[in-house]
Amino acid sequence: MQNKPKVFKAIFTSALAFIIFSVVYIVAYLIFGGLISLLLKTPLIGQLLNSLFHIRGDSPMLMLSLLCPGIAYSITMYTQSAVNKDAPTRGLSCILLGIGIVLLQTISLVVNLIYDEGIWSNIVQIITGCIFFSAGMGYIKKT
Repeated sequence: MQNKPKVFKAIFTSALAFIIFSVVYIVAYLIFGGLISLLLKTPLIGQLLNSLFHIRGDSPMLMLSLLCPGIAYSITMYTQSAVNKDAPTRGLSCILLGIGIVLLQTISLVVNLIYDEGIWSNIVQIITGCIFFSAGMGYIKKT
C-alpha cells in the first residue's frame, strides 16, 4: 500500500524550508565571511591565507559560495525530517523546495549575466536545488 503525500502540508513545509534555507545561508555567509575577513586582516595569518588562496587559484568568496549552501542544505534537511515524519509528504516538500530554489536562482543567474555580475553562487545554489529535488524523489520512491 502506497502512502500519498499531504499536499497542503508539503506546500507549507516547503515554504518554511525555503525560509530556513535562505536564513541559514545568509547567516552562515555572514559568520564565515566575517571570520575570514578578520583572519585576512591579521598580519601573519592573513598573508598565509592569501598565499593559500593564491596557490589554490580561488578566493574566500568562492569558498563561501561552496560552503554556505552545504551548511544550509544540511540544516534544512534536518528540519524537514523533524517536521515531516511522513516520507511522501517530506519528499513532495523537498521537490517543491528544489523547484523553488532552481527557479529563483535561474532568474537571478540571468539577471547577473545581463548586468555582468558574479554567477558562481547562483550556479551552486541551482545545483543545491537539484539535490533537494533528487532527495525528494528518493523519499517518494521509497514508499
